[in-house]
Amino acid sequence: MTALRFLSLNGENMSDLVPANGVPSALAVSRARLLAALIRDIDPDIVGLVEAPASQERTQRYVTDYLDGAYTAHTGDKRGLLGLAVLVRATLGITVQVRSKAESRNDFALSHFDSDGDGIKEVYSWANRVPLEVELSGGALERPVTVIVLHAKSKG
Repeated sequence: MTALRFLSLNGENMSDLVPANGVPSALAVSRARLLAALIRDIDPDIVGLVEAPASQERTQRYVTDYLDGAYTAHTGDKRGLLGLAVLVRATLGITVQVRSKAESRNDFALSHFDSDGDGIKEVYSWANRVPLEVELSGGALERPVTVIVLHAKSKG
């Protein structure tokens, strides 16, 4: 059996660290380096990243610029202003299949859910927080592994 080390991390608005247009500020570069140092110190094989840059390209650019390209970034459909991502150590040879936002919405009724089992489905205003689901397979994995990254409601 292959043991993998997982890290779940809120990067706290990483879009500032790899802006779509222009160069990051000195403060953003400092934050990006500190975040990368934390990831390197923990040395995970898989990272579930919340508040990642909002696109696959920008998330991979963060990995390339600050983590020496050690991971492949997987983001799927856009999920709001901030992204969700799964980073997979590139040397593991793992194949990643990302489920679409529509597939997740079909499986999880996030807008109406009976959270306390009383038969009444509560209405949640955070239904736009659709989880990112990926299936990992291949490499030294004995069977597929599903990873789900969710940015739970944090304010209000």
